[in-house]
Amino acid sequence: RRPLLAQSIVPVPITAPVMVTVSSIVLILLLSLPLVVSLLMCVSKKKKKEREEEAKIREEERKKEEERKREEAKKKEEENSQLMCGNSKRKREMEEAEKKKEEEKAKKAQEEHEAKREKTR
Repeated sequence: RRPLLAQSIVPVPITAPVMVTVSSIVLILLLSLPLVVSLLMCVSKKKKKEREEEAKIREEERKKEEERKREEAKKKEEENSQLMCGNSKRKREMEEAEKKKEEEKAKKAQEEHEAKREKTR
C-alpha cells in the first residue's frame, strides 16, 4: 500500500516537451529577474522621494509653528512691557504726587514753626 499523499501525486514522465517547457519557464524567470529588480528599485526610489517630500513638508510646518509661537511670545512680551511701562508711569506719578504732598507738609510745618518763633519774640 502507498501512503495517501503519494497516491495524489501523479508522476510526470520526463520527456522532451516537458524539459523544453520547464527550461523555457526557468529562462523566462531568469531573464525577467533584472526587470523585476529594476521595478523594485524604482518603487523604492519613489517611496523614498515621497518620504523625503513628506519630511520636508513636516519640517516646514514645524518651522512655521515655531515662528508663530515666537511671534506670539513677542506679542505677549510687548504687551507685558507696555503694561509694565504703564504701571511704572503710574507709579512714578504717584511717587511725584507723594513727594509734592510731603514738600507741602514740610513747608507748612516750617511756616508754622516760623510763625511760632515770631509769636515768642
